[in-house]
Amino acid sequence: MNLNIYALITVFGLLLSSPVHAIKSIFGGKASGEWIATEGKDLSGQNVFWLDAWYDPPAAGISSFQFELKYDASRWALDLDRSGLLCSFASGGGCPPVSDTTGTFPFLSRLSPQISVGSPLLGSVFNIHNDTEFGLVKVNYNMVEPLPSDAGNQNFLQLSFRPLFSLDPSSAYVTTYSGAESTSSYDFEQIGLSCNIECGSPKPFTGVTVTQVPEPDSVMLALVGLFFMFGFGRKFTTEYR
Repeated sequence: MNLNIYALITVFGLLLSSPVHAIKSIFGGKASGEWIATEGKDLSGQNVFWLDAWYDPPAAGISSFQFELKYDASRWALDLDRSGLLCSFASGGGCPPVSDTTGTFPFLSRLSPQISVGSPLLGSVFNIHNDTEFGLVKVNYNMVEPLPSDAGNQNFLQLSFRPLFSLDPSSAYVTTYSGAESTSSYDFEQIGLSCNIECGSPKPFTGVTVTQVPEPDSVMLALVGLFFMFGFGRKFTTEYR
């Protein structure tokens, strides 16, 4: 059988059996992302912080996309009220500038005003599936028409996460990894992005971690504790002999 015909039959079979899988196989990629901190108040009036992410693929010609993100559900909770569509992918809402900053930054240096998300475009189908047990977010969006050719690069999605641990923003750091870097201790890990056309950023993010540096007083107390333990151990050993 001609190889070209065989390839067409294979693709057609994938589309029939699993359209999303077929799209990912042909047009799979990863998005760049900008991770920022936002501040607000909870129901009791206390100040709280969120970690928000804006995701960016090239926008021109896109009429559908699927995006997957894995997160540590023991440390973070997805805030669906603050998550949704951005820029030309939405009706209303904000459009933050595109950026793909990577590296380690103080949490407070990432502080930004909250961006409001918009509604799905008329006639489109949008859903966010959040598996809180396994920590997996799946986003699907199908629009009636593709974005125009002059749309350029735009952020298409905001996902907002609330920490489940005691986060001290003054001593916390956000690290965004890119390229082939990998670690088993990501707070957030991008699984992949797929579109109706070829999409994906030349500088995608792989994962993100949030770490907290102990305060000087805590470090000093730990050192003092180790000192007394060490001194007590030496004294006990001497007396025993």
